[in-house]
Amino acid sequence: MLNKASRGHLGVLGKDNPVTPLRQSVKERDELKLVGAKYVNSQIVSLAYWRLRETYIRIKKDKW
Repeated sequence: MLNKASRGHLGVLGKDNPVTPLRQSVKERDELKLVGAKYVNSQIVSLAYWRLRETYIRIKKDKW
């Protein structure tokens, strides 16, 4: 969805000034990638944390 929108945006602006809209869209894309990567990383970290926590609690219960 986002791709189609940005492509249309680029097509409209690209006729008058082909350089700047392209640069802007690349920058926007990279920023979006960064945001996505941060989100995915935080999801992975939180998942790992909860898995470790569950394992720790299970081991603690076994010892007592």
